[in-house]
Amino acid sequence: MKKILLFLILCVQVSFAQEMSLVKQNGKLGYIDKTGQFVIKPVYDKARSFSEGLAAVKDQKKWGFLDTKGQLLGNQWFENAELFK
Repeated sequence: MKKILLFLILCVQVSFAQEMSLVKQNGKLGYIDKTGQFVIKPVYDKARSFSEGLAAVKDQKKWGFLDTKGQLLGNQWFENAELFK
């Protein structure tokens, strides 16, 4: 059921390109915009670059997917996460 929900969310997700860079601060990862301002504060243990408007992030032991506003999609956490192709 989680896979179906995630698939549906990804299918209807409409995102506009917002260039952000992955940065590490005090051992945690977050994202900054072109001006160097944090868009998503560094609170994640692991994180991936954005692709198709989503980024995989790891908070302690689980992975989730953030949109470009830093909102967790579907409030879902997973054991593993793969890159979008």
